[in-house]
Amino acid sequence: MVESDLFDEKEIKMDYKICSVIGKGSFATVRKGKHRLTQEKVAIKILSKKRMTPDDILAMQNEIEVLKKCDHPNIVRMLNAYEDRNHYCIIMELM
Repeated sequence: MVESDLFDEKEIKMDYKICSVIGKGSFATVRKGKHRLTQEKVAIKILSKKRMTPDDILAMQNEIEVLKKCDHPNIVRMLNAYEDRNHYCIIMELM
């Protein structure tokens, strides 16, 4: 089970405009996005829950925990994380 403090329960589309695809993998699609209030450009990693095993979910949780602790100019910064019924979304700096 995913820890609730890892994810924001608000609808991601309330905070971000989701734009074009900039990358795709077996579990995730990365899209450009823009924060609706600040206009900050971001990368949004969208992971489908349907394709994830319990081990995949644990690996994703670990990735989020590591990213939350990283604060270095040479490492991408995680800004937020969201969850809905079908997806996990990780908001990161756009590099």
